Amino acid sequence: MQPWLNRLNQVFIPDGEWIEPLSDRWWQARRGRISASSRAVTLATRKAGPWSNLMVKLEAELQPGYVHEQVHGVGSLDWGNNHELKAIANIELALGCDLVEPGMLFHSDHPYCEATPDAQLDNRVTIQIKCPIKPEVHLAVHQNGKAAIKRNYYIQTQFEAWIAKAEAAKFVSFDPRQPRRAQLAVVDLPIDTALHDAWEENVPLFRALFEADNRELEIVAELSRKAKVVHKGTARPIGIPNLF
Repeated sequence: MQPWLNRLNQVFIPDGEWIEPLSDRWWQARRGRISASSRAVTLATRKAGPWSNLMVKLEAELQPGYVHEQVHGVGSLDWGNNHELKAIANIELALGCDLVEPGMLFHSDHPYCEATPDAQLDNRVTIQIKCPIKPEVHLAVHQNGKAAIKRNYYIQTQFEAWIAKAEAAKFVSFDPRQPRRAQLAVVDLPIDTALHDAWEENVPLFRALFEADNRELEIVAELSRKAKVVHKGTARPIGIPNLF
């Protein structure tokens, strides 16, 4: 596993190391890397403004002495973390199989990209679990499936599958406050080839631009060429006005 090119402050991760989610090692390993978060959303498109902002964040993370400020006491986060294990147990019962917690995963071709799926099935299917604090959010997914999944959650789930080179993904919503039959919603998501192809093209370009000396000029020049926005299997050209 190689660190980010010419970014010596990025943490080196030996092959095969299991990194516990939300541990200090996990936060350190995320520094300067593309993760299954808003960063994956940013790189699903080609827009110079968001790309420049992301580069600024990565640059800050790679500075010596950088310390991530962890967020505590947020009701929605605490609710989700407190119910995730119960959600996994319910998924195993529903699917009739055992799941594994893969920890932090790195893309085999782009090791500066990482993701931490909540669970994995037979190393072939990545699983993202949400435990919404708002019951109506869960019920929407339970009733409407894929159509009710928030865009950033959908991209996060697809990015995890891209990182793992999985054959498919599952998005799961869990709410223990609901009647038994309505507590769990498991949505099967096939691989979104348009999104995965976008990351295959955008990630190496982003990395090259991040290492460029005249970064802003390089971004404008490159993204002006046949830029596309990709979301849920659709693509449309964008023009210069969208670049800044």
